[in-house]
Amino acid sequence: MRYFRRRKKELSSKRVKKRAVKLEPRPAATQEFYDLFLKERRPKGYSETNWLRSRLAITCLRLFGLRASEAGLVKVSDLESLMEGANSFSIFQPKVNDFRVPLVTPDVAPSLRRHHEEDLRRLKAAHGGNSEVCLSASCQGKTKGKPLSTRDWSSGLNIILKSVAKKHGFRSITTHCFRINYITCLLARIPIQQVQKVIGHRDITTTSLYDRFDVNNESLLWTISEALNTKGSAGGAAQGSKSQRG
Repeated sequence: MRYFRRRKKELSSKRVKKRAVKLEPRPAATQEFYDLFLKERRPKGYSETNWLRSRLAITCLRLFGLRASEAGLVKVSDLESLMEGANSFSIFQPKVNDFRVPLVTPDVAPSLRRHHEEDLRRLKAAHGGNSEVCLSASCQGKTKGKPLSTRDWSSGLNIILKSVAKKHGFRSITTHCFRINYITCLLARIPIQQVQKVIGHRDITTTSLYDRFDVNNESLLWTISEALNTKGSAGGAAQGSKSQRG
């Protein structure tokens, strides 16, 4: 028995630790890729309903930075309201079991009317005129009107996206690549605390994982100098009050 214990200890001490493989960050799904996707025709063997809801879901990923599971729960009625000019809608987040209200920019309504007015009409007709169904809802068989599982829904979208990416020479694009693009674009322009609130992260450290920007020292020094010396800033106000006292 002692022999086996000693032998086990020897073998464990000789084990070589595997080096952690640093994976390249996923690519962002840019406007260029999105425009190419919208020009694609329905793939062979793909039903019209699946193609319509996939187009609409991917546009939701693009416009609102949603997760695939969230895009699948967007209702046809939500998109109809947005197309008519509504400035808000509520979406359930299965990952955190909570609701949030995505930001709706002024270009959402024109974009939906230009690219998806006919898509919405045809998808609604496929569901018998019911606009309260979500995008991932099945329109056939016993599961008619019920959402697909998150796994099946995401997998179906990714198959389309990877096919389009391969066709046009992009790195493998998945649904999450649209969220990456959305978050990184926001981080380049607004404080990370605001980005966290917009995209629905509970922990700000999750938001920080999307920060891909290298600090430019020259630009950073100029920004700090401008912030501290701009009239009306805390630094500028302090300097002004000091000169008045002197």
